[in-house]
Amino acid sequence: MNNHSRKPARKNSRFSETLEEKARGVAAGLMERRKDKSLTGIIEREIALTIEQIDRLRGLHGDLRKNLLRLETYIDTDLLRLKPRPHNHTNRHAEREKLKGKLLKIEEERRRLAMEEEEKLQNLHGRLLSLLQKLGQLRIENGR
Repeated sequence: MNNHSRKPARKNSRFSETLEEKARGVAAGLMERRKDKSLTGIIEREIALTIEQIDRLRGLHGDLRKNLLRLETYIDTDLLRLKPRPHNHTNRHAEREKLKGKLLKIEEERRRLAMEEEEKLQNLHGRLLSLLQKLGQLRIENGR
């Protein structure tokens, strides 16, 4: 069952990549026509803004993932420090359990952030798709 659940994600990922590539191509040509006040120019600017939002979202979530990993590393180090040693017979069980609980919370936060990022990306990709379709229709109507 896992194989089936992964395949659609890959297809969706390829679709998203292709969608973003097309949109980036439109956005790259925008600098030349920055003062274009036509409907086509407006849609091209919206596409560029949406691509910028995608890039910022990915950057933000990348930073959040790095911070969670850093925090997780600190906690893992503390857990290693608390491992029972032959010469040390003190019971540190409560402190170890507290740190393990923190690790579980970090994992929950990581999952929540991944789902949030995916949801936001899907919305932005839907917007890109709509804008690219509108742009394509306008270009057909205008003979471009």
